[in-house]
Amino acid sequence: MGAQVIQFFLADPQGWKKPTEHPQAAALKASGLTIHIHSPYVFNVATLNNRIRIPSRKLLAQHAEAAGADRSEGADRAWRVTSTHHDDPEIGYDNWRKTFCPGGRRRRVPRRS
Repeated sequence: MGAQVIQFFLADPQGWKKPTEHPQAAALKASGLTIHIHSPYVFNVATLNNRIRIPSRKLLAQHAEAAGADRSEGADRAWRVTSTHHDDPEIGYDNWRKTFCPGGRRRRVPRRS
């Protein structure tokens, strides 16, 4: 088919379990394909609901670590702010930012000249 990129899950897309190595990890690493790991649908690091956000952060870190072990470009899709949960988009963005900037510190992004 001539594919250059592949994306897949390392765990049940509807579950909260720690990811495991893909059964064909060695072949995938040697294939030269760009690999993207899709995080499970239940993850949401932006929600105001602590019972979802806190485990999502922990498992997102585990999926990102496993993605690196599989030579992946990273874990995709782990956040959303929805009106059905009455989440404030500003707070959701701040929750998402805290996932990647622990301790609440803002990181300055250098401007390109």
